Amino acid sequence: MDLPIRKMNPSGVQVGWFDDNGIAPVTPETRAALRAAAGGLASAGIEVEQYFPTGLDGFFDLFVLFFVQCGIVFLQPLVDELGGRISPLLRDYWTKALARPQPTFCDLVLGWAQRDQMRLTLLEQMQRFRILLTPVCSTPAFRHGEREWNVDGRRVEYLQSFSYCELCNVLGLPAAVVPVGVSPEGLPIGVQIIGRPFEEELVLAVAKLSRKPGWSPSVVRLVRWLSA
Repeated sequence: MDLPIRKMNPSGVQVGWFDDNGIAPVTPETRAALRAAAGGLASAGIEVEQYFPTGLDGFFDLFVLFFVQCGIVFLQPLVDELGGRISPLLRDYWTKALARPQPTFCDLVLGWAQRDQMRLTLLEQMQRFRILLTPVCSTPAFRHGEREWNVDGRRVEYLQSFSYCELCNVLGLPAAVVPVGVSPEGLPIGVQIIGRPFEEELVLAVAKLSRKPGWSPSVVRLVRWLSA
């Protein structure tokens, strides 16, 4: 069933932002970009407040359960077909997935119940903050093949780095990512706008306000960085 696109006015919407989810710290330039985006929304007349939702403990473990451990079932035929031709990213993912025990029926039932309760708890808080503004991942864009980084003295692996957007995967929330700046190397940094279910139009309206006007990556600096 096709639904008409609604025009959503973001005025009067409260936005909560956070730059630390307790799973992975972010780089200084990522933090600065997020806070600049929050400031830009405030300048546009949007009420913005630093806020980290409660009740999200364990969401990363749920992501691993549903998207890593259960992923073996769906990816096994592809891995068998490609053999040694699988990408480095998939190979790393596959190695980590195989190292974990296969989930039991009880694991899945309890996991789904925990997920549903977590989603309900977050949506109750999003009655006030209809939009959440967060990083996309811990770092700016990174080199092909890189799978871990040192951020604020902590070792951050690939899946941990993307835990900010994995939250939306686990809880089934609409989100948009917009570029808002670049790293010292000229690599793009984005922010994530998260909304409530079935409010995609509001997410897009706030995303439009968040995007830095005239932003474009520095191609010269990007090529120079890649060829270094």
